[in-house]
Amino acid sequence: DVERVEFNEAELLTALRATGNYDVERVEFNEAELLTALRATGNYDVERVEFKRDVPLLEQFQTVYNTDILIGMHGAGLTHSLFLPDYGALFELYNCGDIRCYRDLAALRGVHYTTWQDRSKLTAVEKSPKHLNSAIEKFSNYRMDVDEFVELVEKTADVVRKRLPKRRRKDEL
Repeated sequence: DVERVEFNEAELLTALRATGNYDVERVEFNEAELLTALRATGNYDVERVEFKRDVPLLEQFQTVYNTDILIGMHGAGLTHSLFLPDYGALFELYNCGDIRCYRDLAALRGVHYTTWQDRSKLTAVEKSPKHLNSAIEKFSNYRMDVDEFVELVEKTADVVRKRLPKRRRKDEL
């Protein structure tokens, strides 16, 4: 059983850090800057996590189950969105050209989905040495515009607030 913890007024955002077996991990190069900007708003309780092999699966599920908005780059870790609360949201920072993958998963789960919209505010900054000539976006790291990121989180949080149950209570998964 996974117990749902009581909430404070701020939405809990969990930033999921990819830890794949790639030369380039599809990370946002300015991750610290993005998370600092969110914390500075005072509206969010931001937790950065890495779900490595040594993190028990139950602990991973509990973390996501106690998350309002799950944020992460395109990758298998976003399947954790299946364990978000019913009112929760998945913010796939950038879908890497795979437009439907996690959008469809979020729809099947019944949670809200957000992804990056304005490509001019997203910069590929590094490619895997093995894939330098590849046009596949999954083999790049990215730098996100901070203001655009915060705005997208705000819009996503507005949706979550509207979907919240009137009284949050402890539930079991």
